[in-house]
Amino acid sequence: MKKYKTRIFLGLLFLIIIFNRESIFCALFSYKIDKKRASHKMRAENIIMIINKNNRYPTTFLSEIINTSQKCTSEKLNFTFAKCNTDPNLLINYGKTNCIGYATFATSICNYLLERQNMKRQWVATPYIAEIYFCDVNIHPFFNSSFFKDHDIVVIENLITHQKFAFDPSLNDYFGIYKIRLR
Repeated sequence: MKKYKTRIFLGLLFLIIIFNRESIFCALFSYKIDKKRASHKMRAENIIMIINKNNRYPTTFLSEIINTSQKCTSEKLNFTFAKCNTDPNLLINYGKTNCIGYATFATSICNYLLERQNMKRQWVATPYIAEIYFCDVNIHPFFNSSFFKDHDIVVIENLITHQKFAFDPSLNDYFGIYKIRLR
């Protein structure tokens, strides 16, 4: 009977973690913005067709623009640790990229959709280099790999109110976490 209760407890704990992974992640992890990366305007027609297919209905909801950006990025890119191209207009040809490519690709999609929805004067998406903190401790010094030197994220900022929303497209691709917390 004790094994049965333990299994039920562990099963319920697992479900709680799975269904609340974003809240748990945001409670434990935060990102500190370091500096901007260059943004690229989306020009590749094959990517624009994919974006328009995933966002057929015009929306003024920022959450839908972010979701479409993350969905397209997850569908078209695969993560690699290798050095690779990060130009979002060329990534569709390669398919593999690192966190820099994920962030520039997702940023370009966000900015394309913001422009298409006539929201470009109010909102802008920017790729940033950031450091990840676990419980207020910077985790980067604990790793020797150049991969953990920094990490790239996307920040969408309201140009009038300076309200910010941030997401990590590579984290979203692997763990389904749609938003992150900034320090």
